Amino acid sequence: MIPALPAYKDRAWDSPRTDIDPKKKDSQYCIDWSKYIYSLFCRNKTSWGIDTYTKFQELRDYSNGQQDVDKYKTWLLSGDDSSASSTTTVDTFDTLPLTKVAKREGWFNVMWSNISPAPRIMSSLHGQFDKLDFDLYVDCADPDSRALEEEKAYRALVEAQNADWQNKIKRELGIPIDSTAVLPRSLEELDMLKARGGFKLNVARAMQKLVRYSFKISKWDTVVRKKIIDDLICLGYSAGRDYFDTEDNKFKTKWIDPARTVIQFSNEHDYCDSEYAGYFSFWTISNLKKKLPNIDENEWKALAHGALGAYGNPKGDWESRYSVLDPSTYICGYDGFKVPVFEAEWIDVDVKKKLYYNSKYGRKSIIELGYDSKVKELNQDLQDAGASQEIKNLSLRLVRQCNWVIGKDWCFDWGVVKMASREGYSKPQLTFHVEQLLQPSIIERLIPILDQIEITFLRYQNSLAKMVENGYAINTSMLGNVTLGGNKLKPAEVIKLFKQSGIFLYQYSAGTGLYTGGAALPITAIDGGMKNRVAETIQTLEMWMKEIENMTGINPLMLGGTPDPNAPADSIQAALQASSNITKTILDACFEIKESMGSSMMRRMQAGIRNVSEIRKAYTGVISPNDIDALKLMEAEGVQYGLTPRARPDGGVKMRYEKWLSDAMQNVREQRPGADLPDVMHLWRQLDTGGDVDELIDQLRYVIEKNKQEAQAQAEKMIEKQGQVNAQNEQTKVQGALATIKAQAEADMAEEKLRGVVKDQLMTKEKNYQWLSDMRQAADEEDKILNTGKI
Repeated sequence: MIPALPAYKDRAWDSPRTDIDPKKKDSQYCIDWSKYIYSLFCRNKTSWGIDTYTKFQELRDYSNGQQDVDKYKTWLLSGDDSSASSTTTVDTFDTLPLTKVAKREGWFNVMWSNISPAPRIMSSLHGQFDKLDFDLYVDCADPDSRALEEEKAYRALVEAQNADWQNKIKRELGIPIDSTAVLPRSLEELDMLKARGGFKLNVARAMQKLVRYSFKISKWDTVVRKKIIDDLICLGYSAGRDYFDTEDNKFKTKWIDPARTVIQFSNEHDYCDSEYAGYFSFWTISNLKKKLPNIDENEWKALAHGALGAYGNPKGDWESRYSVLDPSTYICGYDGFKVPVFEAEWIDVDVKKKLYYNSKYGRKSIIELGYDSKVKELNQDLQDAGASQEIKNLSLRLVRQCNWVIGKDWCFDWGVVKMASREGYSKPQLTFHVEQLLQPSIIERLIPILDQIEITFLRYQNSLAKMVENGYAINTSMLGNVTLGGNKLKPAEVIKLFKQSGIFLYQYSAGTGLYTGGAALPITAIDGGMKNRVAETIQTLEMWMKEIENMTGINPLMLGGTPDPNAPADSIQAALQASSNITKTILDACFEIKESMGSSMMRRMQAGIRNVSEIRKAYTGVISPNDIDALKLMEAEGVQYGLTPRARPDGGVKMRYEKWLSDAMQNVREQRPGADLPDVMHLWRQLDTGGDVDELIDQLRYVIEKNKQEAQAQAEKMIEKQGQVNAQNEQTKVQGALATIKAQAEADMAEEKLRGVVKDQLMTKEKNYQWLSDMRQAADEEDKILNTGKI
């Protein structure tokens, strides 16, 4: 139970004054603020007060099927008729002492235990919600960073349009070509890459890694988110808190119990405009001693004694066990006792005075003054020369905190929250993040039905306790004169004969054997009420189970029910979709808390990386040192980040992506651009472990594009090689043709030469022959003359 100390429950503290010297806002000032917020909660002046704790605990009991059965006893066993307004015969009969006892005796045999479908509903809803989550994406939101992204995008477009020329120059100069770069070749591709974050700055990617890492080390998936969803289903409220862990110098988030959370009333369901909050935590005495080393041991002893038997502490044996100092360890037995500590936060206002002075020479100065400082007025000569001065009160809003030990004027970790989140550098934010559903929680709406189900079950047990079993009515007069073999049988022997042989002997009347009226048979079966009572109970329970859907809108199929085999598939799908729309409000509230906590942690990490070297060192292992340096340098440029949640892939998205992987492998088998088996195995493993679908799509596209480029380069290489072979074959062919021509020419020349020789020889012979012929003719001429004697 939340501690509500009598000394404070009925006392109202006024809000401490904020318009005082900031230097005077010491530990007592913080304690006064803590008491003020605490008293508001105890008097139910906050969004929900201390009286709501009982309601929240009752809702949790109902969700676990462990609600208190005493109210059922009071309702079912009540015999008080003082409220009766009539004195009818029935009322008079019911008020008789003997009748009261008869009505109540059956309930003494009832098992007063709960039978409730609530745990099954909770398990089913958790089964639905635990598979769904959002990833957080970080983008730069300031104008300068957006201009850098635009410049990066259009530079990529220009590079894509001149890629061939640039690659040619790079090859000639020996500069390596980045084959992983994805360049848009048109404005449409440019817009598509922008939408996918293809031109996101590296500092935004680094901050995104840090935010996701913070949720991972905070056990968001395994612990925090499940508790937040459970609170939304049970209570209709959920709460979380971000904090700086001084042990490892990292920012984290945690779940806090709404029942122990204090927050200012707000008309907003995310309480974004609340300016104070608090939380009841329980610290051990040993841990408090480390925070408050100056407190006397007797004070600790008195505090522990007041907590004896409360807050989960043991009770009894105080003098002999818990108040004794162990001489071997020098530890008191009460060091492990828990005491309540109120962790308060509020948005405070510090007022600073500044003097704006203009000299007679026109020089302007700003001088910071003390809170109570006095400034002399300028004399008339300076005023006449043009000098002027003005005192301005500047208000600075900031977040202060205080951990107050309830019941004592002790506090620790008080003062201004270091590295607090500021939205837009101006609006301070609390570390508390609360979400409220628009309508009552599912369990709260189910309470009347859960009560009726339990009452139906208890009435059924009562009916079993008072119910008469199946039996027989026996007319012994019809069995009194039965004879067998001359011997007269007793009624018990007749019944035994019937049970053993199935033969039943009887007669209508003694002596005459004639029917004289009454039952025709001596035995009449009497049915017990079990059959009808079981049917009535089943029908009633089915009615109330159907009312669960009517009250909450959740289809029984979502709760693990069996679908109607005669119902059309379309109607079943429509019912499931309607149930999903109803439960979507719970998921939206959970994701809004995650977004709020993520934004707060992101802004606090900005301040930490800018100012604290230990924080930069702590996150160096998460991102590279170069990214850490870039984040620090961008802080000097006034960078601002925006955070956006996107749904993680569900089963349908995974199935589609696996289909894309299968198609990519099939393309490779068919000698088309796709993805090889090692790449597919790597991508599938990332998908199975919850990888970012957008990044996986980019990786798959890069693998296909790379294989496409490699295939194109290989095809071009094969074409070039084939061209070289064809050119070589053509050259060989030409060379063969030239050799043939040359050989033919040489042959022709040789033949021509031979012809010339033969021709010369023939011509010589012909000339010789002609000469011989001429000589012979001349000789013949001489012989003729000589023979004729004529000279």
